[in-house]
Amino acid sequence: MIGSAKVSVGANPIAVATYAASPVTNTTTSGSGYTTTIISGSVRAIVANSGSNTVTILNTVTDAPVATVTVGNQPVALAVGSTGGSAYVANYTDGTVTQVNLTTNAVTNTIAVGGKPTSLALTSAGILWVGGVGFLTEVNTQNMTVTATETTSKTLLSLGYSDQVGQIVAVTADSSGNVYDDQLNPANVTPGGTYTPANSVAVSSIGTHLDASTKADVRAFTGILVGTSTSPVINFNQPGGPPVVVYDAWVAVTATPTGFTITDIADNYVFDSVATPSPVTAIAVDPNLNVAYLTMPDSNLIWTIPLPGLGN
Repeated sequence: MIGSAKVSVGANPIAVATYAASPVTNTTTSGSGYTTTIISGSVRAIVANSGSNTVTILNTVTDAPVATVTVGNQPVALAVGSTGGSAYVANYTDGTVTQVNLTTNAVTNTIAVGGKPTSLALTSAGILWVGGVGFLTEVNTQNMTVTATETTSKTLLSLGYSDQVGQIVAVTADSSGNVYDDQLNPANVTPGGTYTPANSVAVSSIGTHLDASTKADVRAFTGILVGTSTSPVINFNQPGGPPVVVYDAWVAVTATPTGFTITDIADNYVFDSVATPSPVTAIAVDPNLNVAYLTMPDSNLIWTIPLPGLGN
């Protein structure tokens, strides 16, 4: 690949997030009332290494590791604040979330969130949403305290959040292997409550796919579905939870075990649900072209998908 570089990190890197190390913020408001915030600065990346219980901080200009930070047992998901000040790491086996200061590259706090956390979403107001095996938890990152936890029979595979719409987007799976796109109003999440989406659409089943390298059938994203709610086990040969990207405030692009969906989270309906040859393991969006790029490494494919943009 032209311009690519191979960088050594920890064992079994499973999640990555980029952030501006010295951010400069520029906010504009469109004629339709939507606010766009562009944050620029020197870019770094943080990688969760689920096999070595660490995160690696990378300089994306020099492709060199800046620091390695020990976190909890089996880190599987990341969220980074918009200012690049802190990262949050979901530690699956420990049932904890670790806060990492991205200026000092040191752990500042670790809190218990209950169950097995699989996914994180962070709001601009500093509220961290944690999804996992049978629960959704709200965390106030100002003092790193749990403010609410709701229980469910589902597993929350991945989370996204829209500040503009004020909606949580969740990919969930039930015990029968049915996969759903859920949208939730965070104001309705209560301590000790029951997880109740404002809208839930069945979009997939777990499904199987042919692994191009091993020529064997594999089940997508089943690492966080194996076992019971009390003793689940992650399979290191599987990817992390299916990725979710919230774009233009009201469109969510969500990977499912058998493909992907495009959802209008403002009006709570699925635009489209498409099958793919193998699991979608990463999603990126070009905001200038209104295009999403979906990677399927088991098929050696990248799909380009047009998206509905603002005003379309």
